Amino acid sequence: MKWVNAKKKRQEAYGSAIQTIADAVESSAEEDKAYTLLTESIYRIEIVGFANNLASAITRAMTPGRDEAEAIDEAITNFSRVFKDYNEALDRREGVALFNHYLDNVKPLDKVDLPVDKSNVEAFVQDLFDNTAFTSEEKVREKIKSLDDLRNDPAFNIYRAISAVALRLIPSLDASSGAIAEANQAFTKGLMEWKAGEPSYPDANSTMRLTYGTVKSYSPKDGVLYKHYTTVKGVLEKEDPDNYEFRVPARLKEILVNKDYGQYTNELGEVPACFLINCDITGGNSGSPVMDADGNLIGLAFDGNWESMSSDVMFEPDLQRCICVDIRYVFLLMDKFGGAGYLLNEMNIIR
Repeated sequence: MKWVNAKKKRQEAYGSAIQTIADAVESSAEEDKAYTLLTESIYRIEIVGFANNLASAITRAMTPGRDEAEAIDEAITNFSRVFKDYNEALDRREGVALFNHYLDNVKPLDKVDLPVDKSNVEAFVQDLFDNTAFTSEEKVREKIKSLDDLRNDPAFNIYRAISAVALRLIPSLDASSGAIAEANQAFTKGLMEWKAGEPSYPDANSTMRLTYGTVKSYSPKDGVLYKHYTTVKGVLEKEDPDNYEFRVPARLKEILVNKDYGQYTNELGEVPACFLINCDITGGNSGSPVMDADGNLIGLAFDGNWESMSSDVMFEPDLQRCICVDIRYVFLLMDKFGGAGYLLNEMNIIR
């Protein structure tokens, strides 16, 4: 602002940008809090989202002249995959916790129109789960035969009550967002003129970014050292048929037990599975290519170590690592497990 105020022309172009942004944020602050509380609490009960998703799927399937029952059947078929990892018992517990949190924080004016208060949360949530169709694919197919069935489902009624409040809040949020977006154009233009000729760190949202680092081990505490890479041996060591994250498909287990590694081993005869790099990773980065200094694809970033959980606040170089799947393991899975080795013929493989 000192730079802006030094010239009248700059004052006219950029002088009000920061204050406009601040005013817009302030003008919708209460609505923003109410909307965030609503959508990040009771809307996150999974059966409520399921009801909304099925309604949207039915709407898409209801083409002109199409039979309603046929459209609903198709929508349910496309929708039913959501139950693959659904845990009703957990959703019930979360439902109670989320309603309690919501009721503890909501202002009376913004409260959803539902027969629930702090005195009957447990009973309300259990009744909801006992009577909704959205706890299993079988119940959905049994109970949702028409649009009227959907409209009468208690989980869908909660979604409608949430939507009614959200729709009342959205105009204020949209107006604020529009004002911020317009003022931000002037603010950004001013920054670029102020720092003209100097390198500028790019806005991370919706832009392609490149970072660099090295493959590196780390030691989180005394006497503990995590190597810079793991091998497929660890896939078998960590196998747990009762934990979906650590199940090993029969075909993959056969490949690993028989060491049918083909050409995908390192100089020690191992197949590297993952490796660590001292780069940051955050939500949305998964699947990003990891390249060596010559631009060759050597892996895909997909996770961070436990010690990197704080990296959005502060990056600690000695502890925080990005976990990448090694491209040799990717090739092994494509070729031996997936039967798609022919895709490798389209690639320039550097050995």
